[in-house]
Amino acid sequence: MVTPYETYNGQIGVRLSFLVSDAALKHDRSLDLISYSAYEWRAKKHDTFKLRAGLGKGNEVLISWKYICSRESKWMDLFIKEFGSPEVDRNPLERHFAMDEAARSEFMKYVCADGSNLKPDEVTQCVVNVSVLQAFLRMKASREAEHKRKGNSSRGIWPGLMGDLIKFNDTLKSFYGGLQHTLPKSERRIRADISGYQKDGIEYFIDARKRNKAAAIIKEDSQQSALIEQLLRIGTNYSNEEVAQLFNVAAQKIEGWKPITAPTVANYRRKLGYFIMSGNRGVSAWEGKFSIQNKRSAPSVSMAFWSMDGWQVELLYQKEVIDKKGHKVTTYHNRLTVVVVLDPVAGLKYPVGYAVGTHETPALIAQALRNAANHTQELFGQRFKPHQLQSDRYAIKTLSPIYEQMSKHYTPSRVANPKSKIIEPWWNVLNQKGKMMFPRNYSGHNVTARAENQPNDKWLDLHKKDFPHEAGCRKQIDRLIEILRDEHRAEYIERFEMMPEEDRTPLTRTEYLEMFGQTHSHTNRLQGQGLCPTINGETLCFDTFDTKFRELGYVDWAIKYDPDNLEEILALNAQTDSNRKVVNVIGSYRFILDKKYIQPMAIYDQLPGDRKELEKVTASNKQMKQGIIDRMDEQQKLIEPIFELEEFNDTLLKHVLTDSTGQHKDHKSKQRIAAAKFAEIGPGEDYQIIEDEINY
Repeated sequence: MVTPYETYNGQIGVRLSFLVSDAALKHDRSLDLISYSAYEWRAKKHDTFKLRAGLGKGNEVLISWKYICSRESKWMDLFIKEFGSPEVDRNPLERHFAMDEAARSEFMKYVCADGSNLKPDEVTQCVVNVSVLQAFLRMKASREAEHKRKGNSSRGIWPGLMGDLIKFNDTLKSFYGGLQHTLPKSERRIRADISGYQKDGIEYFIDARKRNKAAAIIKEDSQQSALIEQLLRIGTNYSNEEVAQLFNVAAQKIEGWKPITAPTVANYRRKLGYFIMSGNRGVSAWEGKFSIQNKRSAPSVSMAFWSMDGWQVELLYQKEVIDKKGHKVTTYHNRLTVVVVLDPVAGLKYPVGYAVGTHETPALIAQALRNAANHTQELFGQRFKPHQLQSDRYAIKTLSPIYEQMSKHYTPSRVANPKSKIIEPWWNVLNQKGKMMFPRNYSGHNVTARAENQPNDKWLDLHKKDFPHEAGCRKQIDRLIEILRDEHRAEYIERFEMMPEEDRTPLTRTEYLEMFGQTHSHTNRLQGQGLCPTINGETLCFDTFDTKFRELGYVDWAIKYDPDNLEEILALNAQTDSNRKVVNVIGSYRFILDKKYIQPMAIYDQLPGDRKELEKVTASNKQMKQGIIDRMDEQQKLIEPIFELEEFNDTLLKHVLTDSTGQHKDHKSKQRIAAAKFAEIGPGEDYQIIEDEINY
């Protein structure tokens, strides 16, 4: 019977879960009368509203039934209509009953003979028995006092006491969440329990097997226990039988020592794991099991944290190989390796990048990061770096430059600590998806797993000729990753929108090509059509509107390019040999060049976009020409003061260097005019002004 009622310290209460409307807190039969926030407000305002604070499972918040009856009559009517009244046919023992929370604390702290603690259900049962027996003693004392006051003998009260005790389980079941006491039903045995409780206290209710310590062959903190511990710690990893055998050699020589058996050693091995594991399995194993480890929450937004690792995918493929005798044979046990870049954003675990190969290499890892960078462009419209990147220490010296340039913070996992990488458990997700999608060539996961969870070896052998070849297996892995992406793609983009703009770190085109671009074998120089390297047998032209690139027209350029995207290249100055082969990429100059726009020869073939691109080129050329003119003017202004010097009069240099207008005669004119002397002419005198022709 489901009931919202529970008695606490002699008062009736209603469990909060039957009142609240919050989906995460309410009971299936809740009346939805109040929200949790409204409950908190009322509990603060009215001291009599809450009868008991929440004390954990089985002891939730109780709302006073008395308060409900006096202040919320509509609530009272609804509860009585739905669950009946809590105030009918109450057991007399209930007036004396209250859960002994002090006893609960003692039971929780109790240490058993083997060093363990009581289980939660054992604690609850002991608390119920102690509390019911305490109530029984109070009821017995009350009835004895009443009979004595009336002058009657107390011998006749026991039948009634036992009847109420036996029926009290019905009250516990209805009003205390289904709890039951296990006190005896006979007067003789209940008297024995009372005597035992008065003698031993609450320990009386604990199982005797856990209270009593049998005489041990080996005492704690003795030479015998120390010897066993040392034998178990040795890195040789002796078996239980071997440890017992070695111990018994000493026992034969030392007076008072008794021989032991393998089960005794097994018990010590189990209890001493904390002390011996660093010796018999290594410090890393001890740290993985016993050291204090940080518990971390998953990232709240996309692109905050990436973790990456490699894994052999459990999908088999067939491959033809040449054996030692030169014969062509087909093998069916082959598996591919996938390197995955995982964003473990809370609730998603999104595979943002991956690469497939025959085995894990630095090149494959770089390829996975390149795939991740390009996928961010597909998702967000441009490439972004993660705020933090984590990897293991494989080829860390080679890959560190890429890791550090690819992320704002690079944090490699600690040596021999796979638990630090969140990607490790995610392989199970990939494995299960592969099992569901491609069962015909699924090889199974975890060789130590139970046999019934593994594929049938004979079935695989019968169908091995149906296994795909390597290309087909690669397509299967591509499909798996795409399915896993599709499941969370929309939400992953939404989580990225939650990251503030100032926290996003774009991955520039220059950085991308510098990290992941393939370097061309030969250098190129600027031509009229730009930089025109031959890639995969095709000559392509690339250019930029950056005038600095044209100023460096004398430089030999090495190029880096993405084979999957030849719309842009990165040009870096390089050292070359006589055949223009790249000797050394210097990289002190870097330019992103875009693929040359192809203009139609005929006006007839022009499209609106063609005209726009043509205007861009025209405007750029005009700007470059004007820049040269402006530079000439500035230089002319710098050297003009030189020609004011008397030493430069009538020199060849003065005749060669013209001014910014392309002339030099005006400088001579200025000198002649400045030297001329004008005579005073009288009023009646005739005069004529003769001017030399000056070409301005």
